[in-house]
Amino acid sequence: MPRGRPRSVVAPCQYCHKQFKRLEHLRRHERTHTRERPFVCDCGQSFTRKDLLARHARLTHSSRSASSLPPVDDDEVPPTCDAAGMSAGGPDAFWDPDFMARDVLPSSLFDTSFQFPATPSSFQPPKISSSSRFSSHLPAVDDDLDDATAVQDTEDDEQASGSFCTIPVPWSITAPIYERILAEVREFSNVLPAECSLPSRNSLSWYLEKYLRCGHEFMPFIHSATFQTEQKSVELLLAIAAVGSLYRFESRNSYALYFMSKAILREKIRRDDIQITSGLLDGQSHLIRGETHDPGKIQTFILLIYFASWADKQIRPDACTLSGQLLMMVRDNGISEPDEIPLDIDWLSWVAAEERRRTYFAAYAVFGLHSIAFDLPPLILNHEVGLFLPGFAEQWKAENAAQWLQAPRQAGCPFQEGLRSLFNGTDISTFASVSAFSNYLLIHGVLQQIYIDRHGSTGALPPDNVRAFETALRTWQLSWEHTDESTLDPLLPDKGPLGLTGAALLRLAYIRLTSDLGHCRRMSTESFSMRPML
Repeated sequence: MPRGRPRSVVAPCQYCHKQFKRLEHLRRHERTHTRERPFVCDCGQSFTRKDLLARHARLTHSSRSASSLPPVDDDEVPPTCDAAGMSAGGPDAFWDPDFMARDVLPSSLFDTSFQFPATPSSFQPPKISSSSRFSSHLPAVDDDLDDATAVQDTEDDEQASGSFCTIPVPWSITAPIYERILAEVREFSNVLPAECSLPSRNSLSWYLEKYLRCGHEFMPFIHSATFQTEQKSVELLLAIAAVGSLYRFESRNSYALYFMSKAILREKIRRDDIQITSGLLDGQSHLIRGETHDPGKIQTFILLIYFASWADKQIRPDACTLSGQLLMMVRDNGISEPDEIPLDIDWLSWVAAEERRRTYFAAYAVFGLHSIAFDLPPLILNHEVGLFLPGFAEQWKAENAAQWLQAPRQAGCPFQEGLRSLFNGTDISTFASVSAFSNYLLIHGVLQQIYIDRHGSTGALPPDNVRAFETALRTWQLSWEHTDESTLDPLLPDKGPLGLTGAALLRLAYIRLTSDLGHCRRMSTESFSMRPML
């Protein structure tokens, strides 16, 4: 008979099946998959371990007396979300920290000693209730009961703890704002699916936070520092929350939010069309819808298309339907017009102009991704884009006018000029450095031209065309290497994942240039029963 206490068996990690001897080691390891940071400071910073929180409090908040800092106890930490309820197909499940694109870029650019941090998240996910949440359009009761044990809103925390942090939280939803959202949802209750319900106030804040802190890094077209929920339309808030809930592995709520946002958006467009029709029939031409430079509606379309494209193939036709409407909106609102930003401009005016520019470029990039993934013709052609390339990430992420003034400013460069310089073999970064977002858009432009030439040719591309594309791709790689924001680590602070995404598109461009996929596509659509078996 074995001596001593019976040894407890610890289940393996449900993501990578790695075995651990102690349960606390397993929980700490699984947080590297779920990106959870359960130890939260009063200032909003969150950490994966208790000792890191204590170190942060000692170094950052040393001006405060030690007695004023609350003790951190494991029992007081709100429970993290149940890992068993998470989908392995979530947005973070396929990130491989060992990936290095050594075949594309020189190894001197890699930091092999880099330790991958976890994605920050200062809130805990709500508990999932076993009862149905879709009995009405009002918030579920279970969410409100769980709010008593979950993390409170940041504003309430600051008032209770006397926190010195004065930076507003863009995803905060106060009670009056939530009542306004509820009222607008009730206004459109006749067009909403009966099975959908609005999440609780805290849950909605969590979803907005997850997108504004994580999701928007992959397509930065919403300015989070100046984002104010009280000034945004309800359909935009629901669309953002739909994408953000996917990052919290709550797919059921994400679909409900998606269908609610889409229904409200379509109903508003239908009402506008009725008003325009009545105005035209009555001879009141002033009621005709004019151009608007408010990017909110276009941003809603982009988020809904993004969700429908990658969430589930059953709603993928929605992406094609919404894309046609988005195309007309960006054309009518001036994607072909130059939008050079003057140098003597204040911060808020710059934010409005840059956000509008990035929103139109996001639509251009989404259509490019559709062309890559679904072999669809690009809806916005390169020659239609008259905008200037977007600015640096440091300037875009500035939280106030002082930070914005100190950040480096990118010299104005039109998209057409940047794309033309690639095919001429002229590295645009030799004249002025460009942002990682600009490089990402330029490689989309090269991919679009490869697509058009490939589909317009009955055979192999002419050698001159191939050499021109190879010149453009080599020049783009030089621009990537000379760009300070370029990195192969998507979690690196102040740089983001666009450098890695651009490097992946560079590989894809070489594949599309040297491989004729037309025969493969034709074979996939033909019936094999009509072909003799050899």
